[in-house]
Amino acid sequence: MESAQASRGKWALSTYCVLPPLRVNVSHLLMPVLVFVFLLFFQLEAQASDADQNCGLPNNPEIFQSGTQEELLVWTLEKDLRAQAWSRSRLHEKFINEARTKTNTDQTALLQRQRSFYRGTKEEIWFDRILNGSFGRISPLGCLDGLLFERFLQESAPGSVGEFQAFLLERAEPQQWRVYFQPLALVLDFRNQIAPKRASQQIPQRLRSDLKAGWKMRLHLHNHPFLFLDGQTDIAGTVIPSANDRAYAQKLRAEYGLEEFWITNGIDTFQAQTKELFTEWK
Repeated sequence: MESAQASRGKWALSTYCVLPPLRVNVSHLLMPVLVFVFLLFFQLEAQASDADQNCGLPNNPEIFQSGTQEELLVWTLEKDLRAQAWSRSRLHEKFINEARTKTNTDQTALLQRQRSFYRGTKEEIWFDRILNGSFGRISPLGCLDGLLFERFLQESAPGSVGEFQAFLLERAEPQQWRVYFQPLALVLDFRNQIAPKRASQQIPQRLRSDLKAGWKMRLHLHNHPFLFLDGQTDIAGTVIPSANDRAYAQKLRAEYGLEEFWITNGIDTFQAQTKELFTEWK
């Protein structure tokens, strides 16, 4: 006679043997994953599209020329580009990738590198103030500085080294923003060891007219280029305001009420309130 335990074991075995085999439909398992990936991709594409739509400059700026050369471009906008999301263009990505093949583009590393060339000078303290975070702030490019830097890349001749400058104005009634952009404010010619400036006479005339009409000068932006030249030990690319930059900011604040002062290298941007700049300077 079988024991109860043996009987239970045989029942369990027979029960197991008659259960149908488990069949897994792999496509049913993969479908939710594929749907999730598709939705995530669609969301990222939508965000990029929104950034492109919200962060942009109209195709019809006012253009002021000196001979055949575009000297000043002016856009009047219905939105503040500083508040918009931004995504880099392929041209901008190419610029950054090329810079990274030649040096460490981390801004702290660039500042520390350049600081060594100014050791023992009055400029050394400015490097220290930026590096310890007590003066201004450094952040990746946003919509306004990103768009203008990309426009500068489009305007620049291949292999050239130069600087642009831009102004952002705002008025309350009706609320609008105006961007002044001088694509080639400074072109460096190292072969002849000169740095010719093409100062636009349109800029001060237009600025004074706008300020009289109620516009306020919110910020000035310019760039500091990398100097990847043979025999050049100071490759620059830093966003620290030079002595000339600080003097120019003082002039703009005194004459036009400039509020903020920005410097970009196309990867990072330094931003400071002009009152902060002058407090530190004094």
